[in-house]
Amino acid sequence: MTDQEELRRAVREMVDEFGRAADQAAKLVKEAVGDLTRTVGRQAPASEEAAAAVATGGDPFEAIRQLATLRDEGHITEAEFTAKKTQIMERL
Repeated sequence: MTDQEELRRAVREMVDEFGRAADQAAKLVKEAVGDLTRTVGRQAPASEEAAAAVATGGDPFEAIRQLATLRDEGHITEAEFTAKKTQIMERL
């Protein structure tokens, strides 16, 4: 085998190895996206339920404090907090 043939063989092996690595990386990215999608999808309803439970509580000021905690911990957005707080304040 000549030096040129050995070089071609080595290059082909490297290209094949890069292809396998790219396939593996694509698979890992797909799995990570699926995991993230399931995680985000699971958290949203729980956050909405928690906000609704807080909003229907007895003491309106305690409910607003609990909503603020949910917001501060990232369980609900600022817009969700404001909307629920407005609902509670309208009932006063």
